[in-house]
Amino acid sequence: MNVHEYRFLLSERGTLNRLISQTSSGNVLGRMSLKSRLQQVEEELEAYEGFSPRLVNARLTFRGRPVVNNRGILADFGTEAVKFFDEAITRICAGWSSSLAASGRIPNSAEYKLMITGTATGSFGFQVEDAAQQPALAGESSPVELAIGKFKEILEASIRTDDELVEAIADTDRRALDAVQGFLKLMADNRAMCALEFQGDEFRFRDPDQVRRSESRLSNDNIIEEDVTLAGQFQGFLPYSRRAEFLVAESDGKFLREAAGTVVSGRVERAVADTSDINEMLNQDVRVMARARRVGQGRARYVITRLLDLEA
Repeated sequence: MNVHEYRFLLSERGTLNRLISQTSSGNVLGRMSLKSRLQQVEEELEAYEGFSPRLVNARLTFRGRPVVNNRGILADFGTEAVKFFDEAITRICAGWSSSLAASGRIPNSAEYKLMITGTATGSFGFQVEDAAQQPALAGESSPVELAIGKFKEILEASIRTDDELVEAIADTDRRALDAVQGFLKLMADNRAMCALEFQGDEFRFRDPDQVRRSESRLSNDNIIEEDVTLAGQFQGFLPYSRRAEFLVAESDGKFLREAAGTVVSGRVERAVADTSDINEMLNQDVRVMARARRVGQGRARYVITRLLDLEA
């Protein structure tokens, strides 16, 4: 059961109780049918006793030239802004489960959708909710929830140091970053700013010039990226955070040759299978494929994309 199914059952139970109370005692078959369905609904809800669905929602508001006080927002800007936000969330989710092609269809995009559930005042914007049919298991987060958090993390890091920004974007697909950059460019071109409230915390841009600087820092000119083969040994691996330490003996990277002889810390991409085997490979000579990124003059960050020595 997911959060949307649970909510539907609660709504259906209320409707059935109301219909039963409105059905005359003489309509025996009608009352029996309604009570039979009510019993089924009660049994399904009882099976999830203690289930506490947590709706995943965020509040995205705008200020600046396209916004008219608390009254409204220019339609062309509002439509495009929500489109870029939705695309960024979808691409972040999809990029975690598989490598995205440079163009074309986003795999499983229907699973990572947002739904606008209302407008948000304070300036003007939108209340959005996770519309994907994802399981809502205790202690877990849906892909959309994680992606909204990542989007917010990228915005926050875009106004900080190069090292903080590359840490935030290290495991984010380039097509997802393009959507985030497109979102920022739209705002900068329209002299607008946004605020994103999520999980009790809020990030907001100070002025349009700050938005423009953030947009520029996510450009291909500022983010240096390279796929590299690293030879060396795993020194440790934390499965929960998917972070590994790797002693580099050799690197074929063009701008990362300084990595040889050093221990680098990198995330292991979610698409990499059999990560449980990594701790059995500690201190053994192995080869891995990794994506290396550097922002501006900051240090490189790595994401391990393939374990070459586990492949047939």
